[in-house]
Amino acid sequence: MSLPPKHPRRGFTLTELLVVIAIIAILASLGTVAVMRALGTARATAIKTELDQIDAAMKQYKTTYGSYPPCDLRNPATNSQLRQHMAMAFPRYNLARLQQDLEAAGIDIQNVRPDQALVFWLQGFSADPTSPILSVNGRQIDAMGNPIGNPQKRTNNFFEFDQTRLIGHTTNTATLPDPAPSYFPVNARYTTSTSPTKTYPEWNSGAPPIVYFDSRFYEFAAPVAPSTEARPNQFNLPGTPIFTDAGVAAPYWHDRNGNGSTCANDDFNSQESWANPDSFQLIAAGGDGKYGQNPPPNDFARRYPTGINYDLQTLTDDDNATNFSSAARLGDDIP
Repeated sequence: MSLPPKHPRRGFTLTELLVVIAIIAILASLGTVAVMRALGTARATAIKTELDQIDAAMKQYKTTYGSYPPCDLRNPATNSQLRQHMAMAFPRYNLARLQQDLEAAGIDIQNVRPDQALVFWLQGFSADPTSPILSVNGRQIDAMGNPIGNPQKRTNNFFEFDQTRLIGHTTNTATLPDPAPSYFPVNARYTTSTSPTKTYPEWNSGAPPIVYFDSRFYEFAAPVAPSTEARPNQFNLPGTPIFTDAGVAAPYWHDRNGNGSTCANDDFNSQESWANPDSFQLIAAGGDGKYGQNPPPNDFARRYPTGINYDLQTLTDDDNATNFSSAARLGDDIP
């Protein structure tokens, strides 16, 4: 009986190889997209989690000292909100020392910004109720405004800042011990430069810091700053931005009444129309490192949750994190 003829083993044709390669490429791209989406979600969740922790720290601050601290520390000789808060929080403190003590603490009283105010209030004070403000190096300040003694452990440090994310900025114009630092979100992409004479690294480029606005300064009628660096209700001013390409951070208006209907435009200046109308707003730029490319219009703020007046061209508002949104990204709350 004759055996069937043997056929030579045939390999893949060029077409088959190209099909297999194409399938592998498609699967790899789908996997890459899924991984990138998961990483983005994890990053956003981490930022939101930390904002919630800072939110809780600020509420504990109010419980301890009677009110939320002002986001505006400028002009301490005439700043009524700042002086009233210090008098309530530290009744034994001599307010005549306020300006010199702030300067010894590294505060530029003409240009201090809301991002720096957040760190100043939450990092803690001296145990001495007559001299609560500590220098930038943690030393007590004497009646002449000079740091004295050894560095102290701060009391009532309501939030444990990650020291690697406390960063100064070179645009500080006053002759101070060191620029008051800002606090940058977890996983934020930025570069810094260091100097052996500086307490904090200095911001060089990339993502901007977390911003704190307290409700007393939400209104656009708030006093204009004596400098070009900041206003109590607008951060990173257009034209002279402190953090390049980060856009402008400003309080968000809550455009939903309790019954879910949209607020009328003429209600804009009503205090209750703002998100967190009786407390404060924390705002962190998302993964893109931008608050929103365009400043809010002069007549209307960015509106939460409907997304009106968000930056629709680049969607930079959509991935911002705040303490008034339950979602990790503002864009997730848009109806």
